[in-house]
Amino acid sequence: MIFRFDQITLSASLFPRLTAVWQVLYNGNRVLLCRYHYNEHAQLVGVSHRDTSI
Repeated sequence: MIFRFDQITLSASLFPRLTAVWQVLYNGNRVLLCRYHYNEHAQLVGVSHRDTSI
């Protein structure tokens, strides 16, 4: 698994947030499993699965 974290700036402070998760296959290819979406307050507002959004 590969986890991507991005920095979100809020009131001159940086907040790390998980933004994506990939599965690494046996052949080295990566499959995006989901993405996480945040608002301007660094609060989680949505999750996109490979095929759907929640």
